Order: sequence, then C-alpha cells, then structure tokens
Amino acid sequence: MEGAKKRRHDVAPSPPVMSQTQDVQQESAIDSPAFQPVKMATKESESKVQSGFVDNWQKGKSVIESLRYSLEEQILCDVTFIVGENRKRIQAHRFILSLRSCVFMAMLTGPLAEQDEIEIPDIDSDTFEQVLQ
Repeated sequence: MEGAKKRRHDVAPSPPVMSQTQDVQQESAIDSPAFQPVKMATKESESKVQSGFVDNWQKGKSVIESLRYSLEEQILCDVTFIVGENRKRIQAHRFILSLRSCVFMAMLTGPLAEQDEIEIPDIDSDTFEQVLQ
C-alpha cells in the first residue's frame, strides 16, 4: 500500500483541460498588437527616414568632417574675426578654438575676453582661414 501511495505522488498531474472558448481567447490575445513582433530599424530603412525640416548633414560623417562642414557653412559660429589689411570677416566656433589653443582660450573666455568681433590685423585672411581648418 505504501508503494501505491508513492507512485501516485510521483506521477505528474495532467494538464488542465481547456474549453474551446478558452483556446479562442488565447489565440485572439496573441493576435493583438501587443503580441505582434516588433519591426527593427535597419540601415536600409533608416536611410529612407527623412526629417521634414532638418537637413541631416551630420549623417555618416566623422566628427572632424562635421566640424569642417559646420565651419565652412557657418553653422553655429559664435565669434567673428576681422582679419588682415582687407579686414575680412571670418566666423568661427568659440568653443572649438578654446579647446585647441590656450591663446584663443584667453582671448575668448574669462573676465578679459573680447566680445563678438575680434580684430587681428597682422595676419593674412587666407592664412587665418587655414589655421581654423
């Protein structure tokens, strides 16, 4: 008798029997939008997505390429230099110049910083533009 009792406990319980109504409810829940697979963005689909108002000139460019383009196109430039004898106006990025040169850092930041226009008469404008590049 003890052996029979042990066998009853060793047997796994049978799965609950579901009615056809329960099966249909489970299937319809799986078909709902919450259980649908999510479509992942791929490089192909990302390239087709375009913003309605922003030109994505940064896409696919290195940091250096983006910085050069922003300088050439005067994007986010916040300081103007008046350079050379011809007094050419050249725009630049205060932050980038300050990061790369202690002279520009002193000239552009702190209590003695010059404001929005800085005159540098003793350098040729083409040479100054090359320095910025």
